[in-house]
Amino acid sequence: MNRRAFFVAGLLASTVLGPARAASEIKVIYVGGWDCQPCSNWKNQYKAAWLASPEFKKVTWVEVDPPQAQGGLPGALLAR
Repeated sequence: MNRRAFFVAGLLASTVLGPARAASEIKVIYVGGWDCQPCSNWKNQYKAAWLASPEFKKVTWVEVDPPQAQGGLPGALLAR
């Protein structure tokens, strides 16, 4: 294959395949607790809508929901 053919093939491939983009993965980590009242409120009021949302389908969801959050998480993470 000569240079001109290689160049034209490259241009055609880039036009057909479109621009290369790096995949962007967003990870959402939910940290709650069975004994965390604000966490329970969020789960009861908003979690179902979040799970059904188009945004949820675009992220990796990690849920950490131990039986006891009190004492296991820094106070700043638990709204009182």
